Amino acid sequence: MNMASGINPTTIKAAQPTGQNEVALIMAMDFAFTDGIYNGSCISLLGKNSAVNPAREMPIVAGTGLFRLTSGYAIAQTYRLDVTTGDAIVGHQYTSTD
Repeated sequence: MNMASGINPTTIKAAQPTGQNEVALIMAMDFAFTDGIYNGSCISLLGKNSAVNPAREMPIVAGTGLFRLTSGYAIAQTYRLDVTTGDAIVGHQYTSTD
């Protein structure tokens, strides 16, 4: 893929394949709010989740209610992971660019 910015074009990767030694998932999640002024609103994120990295960034692609037409990014941080059971405790920090 080639994106032109002014007179100096910049080449970017069109795809980032997952390496053979990397554990990654495609994460599609909706975080729904059920209390306060955000009740009934949600934030949707979609992106590559390299689960073995302690912190990773994923894009916020949509929202509803008070977050309608939002965009931004989420930083996910794993606090605990049990590979035997698949259980995990993950914290998310959201930043809206709107």
